[in-house]
Amino acid sequence: MIKYFYIFIFFIFVGCSSTTKSINTSEYEKNTTTKVYEDISKDAIFEAAKKVFILLGKEQFRIDSYRNNLEVQKTKLNHFPFYAYTTNDIWNISIEEEDGKSIVKINLKRIKDFDKETSEYLSKDLHKFLLERIDYLLGLNDKWNSCMVSLDDALCDGIDLNTINSPTKDDLVTNILISQRKASKSLSEIEDDILADDIVFTLEDSNNDILEKQNGNLEDTQESLEAEDALDKKIQELDDIVNTNIDKTLDRIKTENE
Repeated sequence: MIKYFYIFIFFIFVGCSSTTKSINTSEYEKNTTTKVYEDISKDAIFEAAKKVFILLGKEQFRIDSYRNNLEVQKTKLNHFPFYAYTTNDIWNISIEEEDGKSIVKINLKRIKDFDKETSEYLSKDLHKFLLERIDYLLGLNDKWNSCMVSLDDALCDGIDLNTINSPTKDDLVTNILISQRKASKSLSEIEDDILADDIVFTLEDSNNDILEKQNGNLEDTQESLEAEDALDKKIQELDDIVNTNIDKTLDRIKTENE
């Protein structure tokens, strides 16, 4: 009898746990925005998303990048006459790239006073606002939406965040298409490239050594020729002096004998 009682209690706990998990999953999905980008690479979307937060205020957002998702947090202290509290906004942007398209999922939670029990999902209009700015930086939208559209301080608060700054042409993301992306090289191809570079460098070094030796030999030959010429000139000068002295001596002897 006791055995059946424990089995009954076990199934009650398992059932409650499954129900809670199902509710949490359903709540998450209900508050998540999904968008599919045809032929736009995951890396380009991630880069554009980061730039949106940086342009809003890079000192206000903490950006953590992972392989398939981006987590962005912003903590704010709210002051009132008789009390104060903190809010921590957590953006989760996940991107899966498959079959020539990127699937983006966005959700946004706010936690009050760092108590996870107080967490709540914020409006999906903020997801739309973020995606429109991402589209602009990808060149898919020709309008940079105004902060006047967003009434929540998650992205536009008029105090800590930039509400006027617009991106320049240099901020736009380039090389966004999956179809135009260069295929990654295999390990064997990378090894072949390294070996080819080593051979080129070795040949260049060898050629430089040969040229240096040739130049050195030419310089040595030139110096030797110049030294020999100088020596010949000196010998010729000494020879002329000796001959002159001999002639003078012979002339003096001849004069004395006469």
